[in-house]
Amino acid sequence: MTTETKVTEFPLHWENPAAANLTWRFDPMHTPDVTTPLSFDLYMEPFIRGFGMLRLCQQNYYVYMHQPAMPPSAPGPVPLDAIHAGARRWREEIIPEVRAFDQHYLTTDFDSMSAEELAAELDRLADVRVRCGQLHTMATLPWWMGMMNLIETVRELTYRGKVQPYKMRIALAMQGDLQLELIESLQGPNIYEDFLRDHGEGMHHFGIVVPDVR
Repeated sequence: MTTETKVTEFPLHWENPAAANLTWRFDPMHTPDVTTPLSFDLYMEPFIRGFGMLRLCQQNYYVYMHQPAMPPSAPGPVPLDAIHAGARRWREEIIPEVRAFDQHYLTTDFDSMSAEELAAELDRLADVRVRCGQLHTMATLPWWMGMMNLIETVRELTYRGKVQPYKMRIALAMQGDLQLELIESLQGPNIYEDFLRDHGEGMHHFGIVVPDVR
């Protein structure tokens, strides 16, 4: 367990003794509060299991996560065809399946079910949550692949004819139809540092929305 857990006095229970040798960390972003065993078994744990790469455990009503070492990704950019195929799959396969789940749980009259039918629905719910975790991974994968391409693009940017990676922090805000962009250079040299040196703080560039970029 992580140091946050070691300093506590509560006992630990492992259904699988081998899990005691893994590294588990508390995840305050997704599960900051205590979780009931029922919600853990039917809601959170099967959903994360559907990701295929993470594991959860519950100790004294708090949820902990184990993330194994990920294999290195293949070198080079992700083919654009793979990203586009993932986006099409999101529209054509993932959204219809998610909407079917929504319709089932919004329209089913659970109050009229017998105890046996409700038990079967609970068993089905765990399987549905695993599937939702799989769909979540499928839906976000094209975005992650695109982000990897952007990272490689930034690494290969040039400045005055030479390869020069850079870092910057950006904040965006809307005022009516006008989008404001604040840029802070974190690593240079780059065109933003050139502008600050020559002109000081001020408007660096502006853009106009057009109906067609061609």
